Formats: sequence, C-alpha cells, structure tokens
Amino acid sequence: MTSSTPSGVTPPKSRSTFATDVLKLVSGSASAQVLTILTAPFVARLFAPSAFGIAAVFVSITGVISAVVGMRYELSIVLPEKDEDAANAMAVSLSFIMLTSALTAVLAALAGDWLLGLLHAPELHKYLWLAPIMVFLNGVFAALSYWNTRKKKFGRQTLAQLAAALFFVGAQIGAGLTGHSSGAVIIVATVLSILLNTLVLGTQTWCECWRLFVRNVRLGRMWAFVKRYSDFPKYSTASAMLNNLGWQIPTFMLSAFFSATVVGHYAMGNKVLRIPVNLIGVNIATVFFQHASESRHQGTLGESVNKVFKYLVAILCSPRCCFA
Repeated sequence: MTSSTPSGVTPPKSRSTFATDVLKLVSGSASAQVLTILTAPFVARLFAPSAFGIAAVFVSITGVISAVVGMRYELSIVLPEKDEDAANAMAVSLSFIMLTSALTAVLAALAGDWLLGLLHAPELHKYLWLAPIMVFLNGVFAALSYWNTRKKKFGRQTLAQLAAALFFVGAQIGAGLTGHSSGAVIIVATVLSILLNTLVLGTQTWCECWRLFVRNVRLGRMWAFVKRYSDFPKYSTASAMLNNLGWQIPTFMLSAFFSATVVGHYAMGNKVLRIPVNLIGVNIATVFFQHASESRHQGTLGESVNKVFKYLVAILCSPRCCFA
C-alpha cells in the first residue's frame, strides 16, 4: 500500500490514531463479550454441560488446523507498501486456505473415526463433515481481517464481531427455548456465526476492492509472493500450531480421560478467563501490526514499538490512563 502519510507526521497525531483504532476494536469486542456474559446464565440453563463439552471438542479440533490453514501467508497481507502487492498476498493466502481445507476434508474422512475414538467423542461423528467448512471459514475470515486491518477498517471489524455475537447468542437461546439443546446446536450456531462474520467482512471488502483484485492478481505475482514471504510457513507455521495446541490440549485430555460434561465445565470457565486476553492483548496486537508495517515503510518502527510499550505499561499500572 502506498503510504499517503508523510514522513513528518507528528507523534501526537499518530498516538491519537493508534488509541482511536484500538478503542474501535475494543468497543466491538467488549460489546460482544458483555453480551456473552449477560446471556451465559440463561444459556447455561438451556443446555447441559455435556453439550458445551461436545462443541468445545469440535472447536478445539478445528482451531488447531485453523491456526495454520493459510500457512501464515495471511500475515503478509499487511506488509507490502502497495495495495496491488497486498492483493496478490491475499490471493496466495486464500489459495492455501482452500488447499488446506480440502486436505482437512480428506483427513476427516480417512482418520475421523480414529480421532473421535481417541478423544472418546463419538457424538461428533455425524458433524465431522462440518470441520473442513469451519476451517475454511476461519481461514477466510482471518485473511479478510488482515486485509481490513491493513486498510484501517476497524469499525467494519467491530460491526462483524457484534453481528456474529448477536446471531450466536440468539441462535442458542432460540434453539434452546424450542427444545433443541444438544451440542450439535452449538456447533451449527458456531459455524453459522463464523459464516456471518465472514460474509459481513467479505461483502464489504469485495464491493470496495474488487477492481483492485481483478486488475492486479496474477499467477506470476502470486508465485513471487510465495517465495518472497516463504519465511512465514517455514518459521511461523509450527509455532502457531504449537501455541494453539497448547491452548487446546486440556480440552483433548479431559475429553479422552473424563467426559463431555467435565469438558463443558472447563470450556465455560476457560472462556470467561480468556476474556481479558482477547479484549486487550489481541486488539492491541491487531492495531499494532498495521501501525508497525506502516511505520517500517516510514522508518519510524522503533518509535512505534516504544509507544506500544508505554500503552501496555499504562494499562498494567492504571486502566484510567491506558490511552492518555
């Protein structure tokens, strides 16, 4: 992306922009989390813990694969200086997402029964076909999120988060009130909420940028980006999978050695405990990634790192001054 910001941008303006971008994402995440927390007691009355446990195992299985579905090429979308180059990076990421999702479907067909037997989760057999769809949607949503992060469309991402959260909660409550309170309902609601999230971002992104993609995406340029950013699959893929696997191992272990009910209790507690990480850490990291890429092109990356460090220290020391 060709930077329209002159090299002499003053620090106060940059600081204000960073704080505004973070607040946009935090507002969406906070609203979604508050909605989830407020409705959690009601939803917990409609669904048994075992239902949450079955859904948690499904989300954990797809989550491990989703962490590397694009071979980490989605990270490269934010890096190029020109939008024409970023469009080809987007195409590379989507290509790997389709390939990995297809391989997931093959693995689900060949080794699905063995995996579910290992995890003592035979209830998932009927819904394992949704796994490659979930992986595909997670990958496309991640790629779209990085594109919108690059374009500083943080308000759009906030809208997508709220829409998905409202649908997910509404679908669970509606199904539960009508007597459909199995784990399958939560799984289907999860897949559909990710689909809605992806459609909200995808539709707006395509309407805004389809000419850019059509005019600039070429196989030769895509192959050049595969080689240029080959460090992502080489070095980032394994670490991303291991990091995500570390989060999911408790779910797998509890499912294998205990029951879906135990998994459900753990999943509900873990979801609440991770809210601060998702609310603060993830959103700041998302905004910083875009600002760091832009600062690198301007030669002010060190200054950006120092600013973010100060923000994090301020949040740790005093929530009131986190954006001062």
